[in-house]
Amino acid sequence: MTLYIEILKIYKGRILMITQIVKRDRTRVPFHKEKIVWAIFKAATAVGGKDFSISEKLADEVVNLAEKKYPD
Repeated sequence: MTLYIEILKIYKGRILMITQIVKRDRTRVPFHKEKIVWAIFKAATAVGGKDFSISEKLADEVVNLAEKKYPD
């Protein structure tokens, strides 16, 4: 699934924050990291995972990578 990410630059580009996701149908929706956390956790539980905190850590990594990949 391809998503486009819109990033808000704050403080002359030093702090980046994902603010919206542009879905495949081109609608813009607010970004919520919790949705990534739950998607990771649901996938993990499907194969026997039980540690929610790992899902949170992985979601943090996903967000950090997205912010680096889509700086504008």
